[in-house]
Amino acid sequence: MFEGTPTFKLLEDAATGAHYALVSPGRVIRSTDDGATWTPFAVAPPMTGIDAFALAPDGRLIVGGYDGVWPSTR
Repeated sequence: MFEGTPTFKLLEDAATGAHYALVSPGRVIRSTDDGATWTPFAVAPPMTGIDAFALAPDGRLIVGGYDGVWPSTR
């Protein structure tokens, strides 16, 4: 993944096979080649205690933490 960047959560999109990783601070990166390469997917607003993220059926990213829930516009 991004070298030196802590990774907190990982998920796979069952529909596309893409992998998503929640990295610090509140960024999500995506791999479409089984983890060989990673690219930025979305950046949440500054949040603390991010402990969950998911993909909505329409491809939007949903991030949850101590500061609330943030849905991307993607």
